[in-house]
Amino acid sequence: MQKARRAILLIGVSKTGGGLVSLQAVESGLDEMEDWAVAQGIDDHDICRISDEAGTKKVVLRDLIDWVTKMNNDLQVPQQLIVYFSGHGFHGAGGDVWLLSDAPSYPSEAVSLFASEAGARNSSFDHVVFISDACRVPADNIQFGYVMGTVSSPT
Repeated sequence: MQKARRAILLIGVSKTGGGLVSLQAVESGLDEMEDWAVAQGIDDHDICRISDEAGTKKVVLRDLIDWVTKMNNDLQVPQQLIVYFSGHGFHGAGGDVWLLSDAPSYPSEAVSLFASEAGARNSSFDHVVFISDACRVPADNIQFGYVMGTVSSPT
């Protein structure tokens, strides 16, 4: 019997806008999750790490969507997709939101877990698991109130 193919998307954002502090443990969290994925038998080509590398580059929504689309359209679609996020987040009117590098200045540069879950239900993956290492505090100012987030994969 062939083992089930699994894939993991590791997202790390240590620096975002809105006056939020830079997070120091994002890269080490990604390292630990990547080590865990390898120990679980997930193949290297099914592990994708998209990180701002401690604020030296940007994590943009398009990169996340492109990788998930590639996996979703693969000839042998992984049965399980794990999406891990380490960074700033909050709980808004539309549910939990992960902030990417340009949020909140660009409200669409965020991931809505509610929308992503709905999108996952229409994907080719049998199982999608979201793991969030982010705050879930309510948005406390008008700037974050406009950030609704969007789906992390194509619908």
